[in-house]
Amino acid sequence: MPAVSVELRFDSDHRDTIELDELTPLARALAECLEQRPLRNLATIWLQTIHPTGDLIPADEIHFWPGENLDEPHRIPWSDWTEYPTDSTQTAVAYLEELARRLPIGYHPVGADFLDSMPKTQAASEEKLLTRDQTVELLAHHGRQITTATWSGYVARNEAPQPVEYVGRTPMWSRDEITLWQTDRAAWKARQHKPV
Repeated sequence: MPAVSVELRFDSDHRDTIELDELTPLARALAECLEQRPLRNLATIWLQTIHPTGDLIPADEIHFWPGENLDEPHRIPWSDWTEYPTDSTQTAVAYLEELARRLPIGYHPVGADFLDSMPKTQAASEEKLLTRDQTVELLAHHGRQITTATWSGYVARNEAPQPVEYVGRTPMWSRDEITLWQTDRAAWKARQHKPV
């Protein structure tokens, strides 16, 4: 199994060895970015959109953007690390999964430097699992404004997709199921009631 050795902890020189096969694609790309950092501290890494910038801009705002960059993915810096002390009972894998779920929706890690583009991170662009907050954010992006409490209510009443997996205690939903639920509710309901 491939592994990386990274410094995740704020208060020591301890290095955690992490088996990459234990991580979801997004967390794996995050670990690979951390491994390539030239500095010891948890510094800024770069995230990139899956789709070209032009696909992300509402049609009525497109004329405000410079045209030469619309066919390229959008990159942003990210450094929203949370503390991970040496005596933490949380595993390094769980810590990376938690961080991966906090990345902005639609973005995936591409490197420790703006010019980096790691081929290994292509798997991160295939991430298909969303947290509750990411699900609500995705729905809002497609014009359906609801709160996390409303989403939880839909799920509890089986009016929305159920979590397909848990990372630690965090429920995760399938992006494909959420998209189907949002765009074609009849097809989603038919899929739920198919004979076994």
